[in-house]
Amino acid sequence: MAAERGVENVAEALAYSHDGRTLAVAAGYGNVSLLDLASGKELPGPAKHKDWIRSVAFSPDDKLLVSAGGSEFRPERNGGVTTGEVKLWDRTTNAERGNFAGHTSKVFSAAFSPDGQTVATGSADQTVRLWDVATLKERAVLKGHTNAVWSVAFSPDGKIVASAGDDRSVKLWDAATQQELATLGGHDEEIVAVAFSPDGQTIATGGADWTIRLWNAATRQPQGVLKGHRGTVYCLAFSPDGTTLASGSADETVKLWDWRTGTERTTLTGHKSGVIALSFAPDNQSLATAGRVDPVRLWELTNVKP
Repeated sequence: MAAERGVENVAEALAYSHDGRTLAVAAGYGNVSLLDLASGKELPGPAKHKDWIRSVAFSPDDKLLVSAGGSEFRPERNGGVTTGEVKLWDRTTNAERGNFAGHTSKVFSAAFSPDGQTVATGSADQTVRLWDVATLKERAVLKGHTNAVWSVAFSPDGKIVASAGDDRSVKLWDAATQQELATLGGHDEEIVAVAFSPDGQTIATGGADWTIRLWNAATRQPQGVLKGHRGTVYCLAFSPDGTTLASGSADETVKLWDWRTGTERTTLTGHKSGVIALSFAPDNQSLATAGRVDPVRLWELTNVKP
């Protein structure tokens, strides 16, 4: 079993800092909370967004934080207007460094490149965009998806950007040339999550068909399918040591997988709503998870047997 403790915040997104000391929680309408994990106290955080935040990420050196979101992405629900917002924050001062301006609809995902020089974002405007962190300028607009882009991820070497979309495809892009390298299919419904294994050799995808699919990153061939969830797989994360894949689902559970053998190690229960975000601590010992309408949970994984 995994030991669990709750955090009062309700979250749309969360991320551990790379030093393991802080948890960023996108909580409520436009708020980013920073939690000191040693004391359990909330630290001073960035100013608010205008609209909901759907993604947060720390830079590799933890000096910067990116937060992304926007207004309702279905115009008929928002008076015909949609907006996308991506902000960069200085962790030392909590001052806003600036906006990455360009998306025309809600931004669902943001990720730093391993070298910290680039941010990738995916949006309901059907594009993936690459941004220069130093200048805040747009480097590239990657077009090819035919519906909303739910998730983006860099390969560990920073050479490939993966994007998962509502069009039931995952696209792989060359980060340097911005050319599309491949399209991964296989899912029967929209694909909501994508993640690279720490060694960069495997890509995991999760979607509304309730499955997790594994792909060889070099050959782009399927490696296996993980089944067990009874709802959309909203989020995926590999443990930093690469031994475990965590998945969060609309079925209100988190599953931990030995993904190399296809074996489910355990199911974490306790959320009262679909699990929409999760993040491993850098030491592999803890996992933070967020339900759609219930508090963030921190799981101590030392008692979860391989």
